[in-house]
Formats: sequence, structure tokens, C-alpha cells
Amino acid sequence: MRTQAPTKLTKLTQQEHNWISALCRSGLDLTIPFTSQEACMRIRDVPTNKAGKQRTILPNKTKFNYTLRKSPLFECVRKSVRGSKKPNLWRYKE
Repeated sequence: MRTQAPTKLTKLTQQEHNWISALCRSGLDLTIPFTSQEACMRIRDVPTNKAGKQRTILPNKTKFNYTLRKSPLFECVRKSVRGSKKPNLWRYKE
């Protein structure tokens, strides 16, 4: 019986790169561990580079968890276990 190979993490897309840069500009202290839900709420408040327009494409917490996992700038401090109510905690790599 064959088992499936684990899925590979691909490179960041342009939209995911924009979300990461918006998170860095958000004013959230990235050295303190944060959840993807907190990051999504902060990204929502950061305007785009184009004349301060509001963002139209926003990540949800699941998609942004995946994006943070793909990003080389962030590390997971605490991983959640399937069925657990505790979310992943992320921190900026120094």
C-alpha cells in the first residue's frame, strides 16, 4: 500500500507577499508571539500602497497560517495539535 508524500510548500505568491509586507508595516510587535487571527485583523487596517485604498483581498486565519508557514521570515513558536483549541503562535525570526 502506497502512502502519499507530504505536500511541499511552494514559494510565496504576490498576494501572500503583499500580506506579509502589510503585516510588517502594521505596527504589531512581531517579536512577541501572535496568532494568525490577530495578524489578519491588523492587515485589514493597513491601507495599500496605492493612495491609501482599502484592501479588497484579505486572508482568513487558515490561509494566513499557511502563508506564515511558507514565509522564511516567521517561525512557529507553538504548533497546535489536531482537535486542540489552542492556535499556532508565530514570531518574527531575528
